[in-house]
Amino acid sequence: MPTPAPPATRPPFWQPYHTVWAILFLGWLATGVIRNALSPLLPAIRSEFGLTFGQAGDLATAYFIAYAGMQLLGGYAGDRWGRKQMLVWGGALTTLATLGTAAAWSPAALFGARLTVGLAHGMFFGSDRPLIAAATPPARMGVGQGLSFAGLGFGVWLGTAAAGFLNGLLPWRGVFAVLAVFPAAAAALIALRIREPARPAAPHAAPPVFRPAVASGDLWLLYVAGLTPSFSQWVIGTWGPAILMEAGAGDMARASFYAGLFGLMAMPGLLTFGALSDRMAARGLGRKFVAASGYLALAADMGALAVGISLGAPYWALVPLVAMVGALTWGPWAAIHALFSHMVPPRIHGTAFGLMNGCAMVGSVLGPAVSGRLRDAGGSFAMACLVAAGLAALGALLVVAVRPAFRLGPEVAVADKAPDAPLQGSAG
Repeated sequence: MPTPAPPATRPPFWQPYHTVWAILFLGWLATGVIRNALSPLLPAIRSEFGLTFGQAGDLATAYFIAYAGMQLLGGYAGDRWGRKQMLVWGGALTTLATLGTAAAWSPAALFGARLTVGLAHGMFFGSDRPLIAAATPPARMGVGQGLSFAGLGFGVWLGTAAAGFLNGLLPWRGVFAVLAVFPAAAAALIALRIREPARPAAPHAAPPVFRPAVASGDLWLLYVAGLTPSFSQWVIGTWGPAILMEAGAGDMARASFYAGLFGLMAMPGLLTFGALSDRMAARGLGRKFVAASGYLALAADMGALAVGISLGAPYWALVPLVAMVGALTWGPWAAIHALFSHMVPPRIHGTAFGLMNGCAMVGSVLGPAVSGRLRDAGGSFAMACLVAAGLAALGALLVVAVRPAFRLGPEVAVADKAPDAPLQGSAG
């Protein structure tokens, strides 16, 4: 009599890659808290140091200058010496630099402290995204990249709301000292619970090279497109509390809470766009149109916000538009990151992800400083939102130009230039 087959068992709900998602979610949360704590504290900093809106915007820009400049180097270092190490070192340096921010005695010292925070955070992206790609099944790549990255949006909300609340109890320096616990805790978790992925066997064990990451026209379309939503993101991320205060939101704690909702909306945005891109890829339709649709929706939202500010709309009418910026700037990154995971050879994931995020951060460098100066010149933030809307529409055009240009279909992968390396297949 034949032996009966063992009963089918369902896979356990919690898989090892879920642990990686969860811990790196917390790592991004800590990054968002420290990144955006500055926003609700800018009025107090402006008052102490006698700064204009433009000069205060420069303080926000300091972070992004260093963050953008560190992306390629941080990604390459992770490819070469280990991605986990870069995350732990970055968390430790963030903690020290946040304490240095609390101790800053002049605008120049504060600028330098925020530069250092940006350098530390620049170690994160180029090593975190490859860890997610290495741990996640291909069919879940959009959700995995989106869910883990959603920690940044949640951290932006928490950092904005908590800093606004704590500033009612403590001086702005004390707020930074309290919030330094977040990166310290995240670095400890990563050190204790994340494993470094196994190194590829030869010939891929050779040091990573830059050429595949910089020689592809399709990747450059995505690199440049990425700066367009980042401009919108950090117009709102920097000046959201000020915009709502000017619209009658009341005190800074309330304005910061409502402005921080744009970060909280990152999670539904990333999960939605990630799941949609996984579905499109499974049907052989590619991922780029999911991202481009988000950029077009962002353009419409920022245009509506510009109109609302120009017409003097009350703060409660602006809050939904501010919140939607979070879903529509973060959300498309889930599709883009999943697309990168397939298009780019794993050997240079860190380098390519770092270069992509470095280019995206050009928008973050420009957003706070340009919008602050437009506010000084025009008396409102309407023109800054209008400029952001135009950039988002341009970003959508660039994304759909990735081959197969302006057509549904699997995007073309980038060939690995390592000796004897096999060519990549079509990307999903």
